[in-house]
Amino acid sequence: MECIGDIKKGFVGSAWFMGWVVSLFIVPRMADASGRKLPYLFGMFMTLGVYAGVLFCHNVNLMIAL
Repeated sequence: MECIGDIKKGFVGSAWFMGWVVSLFIVPRMADASGRKLPYLFGMFMTLGVYAGVLFCHNVNLMIAL
């Protein structure tokens, strides 16, 4: 990883927080419509995929996008 500025460091944490905020508006409605199992499994597989992508990425902009 290259040296980055404070603004991009802040974007990494802010993007993670915004992902949780957005999912709090979507996932409960999905769970009401289809039951708890499908949104739970979808969330677990998405989390696994994103964390695997963050683990292997070498670019801060890609990490923010993930």
